[in-house]
Amino acid sequence: MLNFVVCEDNKVILQKNIDIINSVMFKNNINYRVYSFSSFSEELKELMNSNIGQIIYILDIELEDASGLDIAAEIRKKDLDSFIIISTSYIDYLPYTLKSKLMLFDFVSKFENYEQNLLSVLYKILASIKKTSSNRSKIKEWFYERIKCSFEWEYINYFYNVIYKKFFFRKS
Repeated sequence: MLNFVVCEDNKVILQKNIDIINSVMFKNNINYRVYSFSSFSEELKELMNSNIGQIIYILDIELEDASGLDIAAEIRKKDLDSFIIISTSYIDYLPYTLKSKLMLFDFVSKFENYEQNLLSVLYKILASIKKTSSNRSKIKEWFYERIKCSFEWEYINYFYNVIYKKFFFRKS
């Protein structure tokens, strides 16, 4: 299951984010859940510390009680695998997001084609997740083949050492 965490203090934009997520996920037929927050609440902190699987965060850079970059820093202390998107009305923050070294996936301006840009970013994330899942499957298949070969050799050795030698080379 894919999890989305949206932290946005503007209710209209929060709902817009949820609608965009719903449209992308319905089209791709992927199980998902959306968690929405309007502040850096205790519930959000608990969710960040839980082990719910793959998470995509969409964080407003400027909330009433915290910065989206501060939240991203807290996320990165424990989670290096999640995707973090920063959304903002303040394009001037772009240099700070780049300097933050928080492994942010993207920065989306709320003024320039917000819906289209967020859609594009979400599709890129889904493509990245699919590619990673595919690579993990290939690695699992490779290990399975090695283990299978190992078991086959064990059976061959067993057959040769126990059965073949016992019945065909026994002393009369």
